[in-house]
Amino acid sequence: MTTKNSVRNNRSAMPGRLVVVDPQLGDYRCLHIPARQHLVRLTLTTTGSNALRLAPSFADAVWLLSPQLPDMKGLDLLEMLQSLQRDLKAVVVDNQYDPEREQRALELSAIQYVCKPLQLAWFKAWQRSSTDVQISNPHFSATQKIEHLSEQVPQP
Repeated sequence: MTTKNSVRNNRSAMPGRLVVVDPQLGDYRCLHIPARQHLVRLTLTTTGSNALRLAPSFADAVWLLSPQLPDMKGLDLLEMLQSLQRDLKAVVVDNQYDPEREQRALELSAIQYVCKPLQLAWFKAWQRSSTDVQISNPHFSATQKIEHLSEQVPQP
């Protein structure tokens, strides 16, 4: 017999959702292992238009967005998704570091800006932090994080 509490507990134990929007899906092979182990529910698509169709069904997902999509700019997609999902959690995954794109992504409230290759370590950090309030401060760039950490290291 299933009770409301057990259903609620099962939902809280469900793996997180990641939606990857990138024409280079092979770059996300590191996420296939956790998906096969049911540690994450992984959805892959290559276009912004497909992502917009998926958006209503994936309100609780973390979106991994490439800034270079075949049918639109990834940062334009980020803006469109935000209009559909008030509490959007998106990570911009770039092929190479671009400080202007990083700044724009964070201004658009991306929770993180990262560069490929995406490593399994990123997934593990995301998995740990997904139980926290948020993955990272949306207005705290990678450069600022490094500077912040170096300020905390005692100098000899």
